[in-house]
Amino acid sequence: MKTNKKKKYSTQTENLLKRAVSMIAMILFSISVLVYGYIAYTETGTIAPTLELFDGRPTFRFIDVGQGSCALVTYKGHAVIVDAGTGASKYETAEYIRLYAPSVDAMIITHPHEDHMGGASQILSDVSVRKLIMRDLDVSEAFYKNALKSAKKNGTEVVRVSSPTEFDAGEIHIEIFDTFDLDYDDLNDASLAVRVTAGKTSVLFTGDAEKDEEALLVWRYGNELAASILVAGHHGSNTSSSENLLKAVSPDKCVISCGKDNSFGHPAPAAVQRMKDAGAEIYRTDKGGTVVLRGEKDEEE
Repeated sequence: MKTNKKKKYSTQTENLLKRAVSMIAMILFSISVLVYGYIAYTETGTIAPTLELFDGRPTFRFIDVGQGSCALVTYKGHAVIVDAGTGASKYETAEYIRLYAPSVDAMIITHPHEDHMGGASQILSDVSVRKLIMRDLDVSEAFYKNALKSAKKNGTEVVRVSSPTEFDAGEIHIEIFDTFDLDYDDLNDASLAVRVTAGKTSVLFTGDAEKDEEALLVWRYGNELAASILVAGHHGSNTSSSENLLKAVSPDKCVISCGKDNSFGHPAPAAVQRMKDAGAEIYRTDKGGTVVLRGEKDEEE
C-alpha cells in the first residue's frame, strides 16, 4: 500500500511539473509573440512577417491587378502607394496592401483612368491613408468621385498638384517631375512622372505617358531621370518606353504591369525588345503575378 501511495504522489508531481512547464512555455511564447509584434510593427508598419524585419531593406511590390497598375513601397515602417489598380481587383488589392501596410503615408495617382484608379475608393476605406495625391484635373468619372468621397469619409487629405514637387514619407523620398506644361490630347500624356526612392533604390513611374510626354521628360531632365527600376509606361505599349527614355533612366530592372492575355496586346514585343536592348531585367505581372523586388539600404545604415 505504501508503494502505491508513493507512485500516486510521484504521478501527481510529474503531472504538476508537466503543467507548470507547459504554462511557462505558453507564457514565454505569448511574450515572444508580443515582442515580435511590437518590433515588427515599429520597424515595418505591420505584424505580417516580412524580410524587411530581418534585413532592413526596402521592398517594392508591384501588385498583380490584371490590366492595370498598383505598386506598394515599404521601408522602415512607412509606405507609399502609386496607383490603385482596377475596380475589378479592388477587394484583393486592398486586402494585400492592408496586410503589408495597414498605415500608408501617401497614395499617388498618376492619372485618373479606371485601370490606375478604379481601386482607390476601396483602398482608402480599408487602409489608413494619410494623403491622396493627384494631378489637379477636372474629372467626372464615377471611380474618381467615389475616391474623393472615400477620402473625405476616412479623413485622408487630398493634395492636388500642378507643379513639380518633392516630399518625404519617413525615409521614402518622392519626386514629381515637371511635365505640367505639356499640351495633351489624352489623359495618358497628363500622367504624373514620379520617382520613389527608398534607401539606395529608386523606381520611376510614368503612368500611361506616351512618346510626347516621354520626350518632354528626356528633354527637360535627361540622365537626372536615372532609376534602378522602371515601370514600363502604358503597360508595355509600343507608344511608351522609348529608346531615349530607357537610355536616360538606365534601369537595371523593368516591371511590366498588365493582364494575362489582355485585348490590347500588352506588352508590345517591340517595347519589350527595347527594354532588353537597354540591358534591363524584365518582370511581368501577367506571367509571374505580383512582382516583389528588394532594394538596398543606405550605406551609412
